Amino acid sequence: MFSEKLSTTIKREITKDWSELFPHFLIYQPMQLLRRYGCLLQCISLDRNRSNDEYLPVHHFFNLANPLQDTIVFSAYTALLTKRHQVEDYVSIYRHRNNIDDIVLEFKQQVPALEKGNLKGTEIIDSYNSFINKHRSNDTLYPIIQWYDILCLFIWCEESYETKIFIDKCLNDIQKWPNNAKDEYKIQIESFLYLSELDNQLDWITHQVDEKLVQLKISAKYIDNLTVSHTDLSQ
Repeated sequence: MFSEKLSTTIKREITKDWSELFPHFLIYQPMQLLRRYGCLLQCISLDRNRSNDEYLPVHHFFNLANPLQDTIVFSAYTALLTKRHQVEDYVSIYRHRNNIDDIVLEFKQQVPALEKGNLKGTEIIDSYNSFINKHRSNDTLYPIIQWYDILCLFIWCEESYETKIFIDKCLNDIQKWPNNAKDEYKIQIESFLYLSELDNQLDWITHQVDEKLVQLKISAKYIDNLTVSHTDLSQ
């Protein structure tokens, strides 16, 4: 059976449809929408399958302050799942054109962070913790990548007390990891330790973010939507 492919024109059509249904996000490139929260990007990526005839909606974050990541990759991600079997729910072009409103409604129900006009810092951290708790893999059993993102967010929001408590908790947990996990995530652990011990943490993160915005060609129109009171990240 003939399957229509995701041509350049169709990708633009699909991206435009999603953009209209998520007006708080801006189009970064075809099949990808972004919204900025301080040092983090909140992303909707429409991930193509190998046959290039379907796409998978994925909500995720990306840490602009992570020097180990040069391109926008998935962090704390949630993919659209089928209702019945809870497996990844790829969307065909035909289904997109006929059911986009229902697809987006279901995606919003599965991803509470998409229901908000503006997220608070605590809600972003809730998204990270939800990812860690729901997924079972080495990346969530030993979530140093997610912890690094959360640490950057604490520092960005200038929550010094919460930052110290969070660092102490993470370091205590890392000490309990088996040696093979410490070896596998050696570079990420070293990055976490480096940042946690810096005296000028916020200046360092700000520099990393500014460089990454230029590198990724993310313009000033992606304003910082993070609205944080002094106690916003307090638990």
